[in-house]
Amino acid sequence: MISATGEPKSARRRDGLSLLELTLVMALLAMFAAVAAPMLGRSTRARVIESELRRLAALLDRARDEAALRAVPVRAWLDTETRRAGWETLPGFGVETADPTPLRLRDDLHWSISDAPERAAGARFALAIFDPDGAPADDHAAVVTASDARGNVCRLRLADDAWRFEIVAEPSL
Repeated sequence: MISATGEPKSARRRDGLSLLELTLVMALLAMFAAVAAPMLGRSTRARVIESELRRLAALLDRARDEAALRAVPVRAWLDTETRRAGWETLPGFGVETADPTPLRLRDDLHWSISDAPERAAGARFALAIFDPDGAPADDHAAVVTASDARGNVCRLRLADDAWRFEIVAEPSL
């Protein structure tokens, strides 16, 4: 039999996909999505922790700027119980000022401090003490560790140049 185009019907090209072909493509897409989704979730959670540590690094930079601007020592602090962080000038230098709005950190993260220059009352730790020139006193600052309930861990520490702060993500299992 001949079609309206003049070709035999058996030689005519098929338009579209069969139901079987569509089902196979959908099954492959579902498998790829099932493999990729957990990986995307892990990286998203790690980015949340890194974002909080970037906020804390910005606070440390602000404290350094205040020390250099006022030419007095400034202490940056973190309270692990109230999850607040801020800065204050050290007493005895004539200009006593504190950060008017302490930074509020996320409640769903666990915060810990190691190697702190000093510890105040309770759970309030000095993250760094900046000299009047803005340099960390004794080229030293605490290491801040933030982790979530799923085991993602990142650390904020003073870089090797003893000036910048860097965030290091630990590989999750």
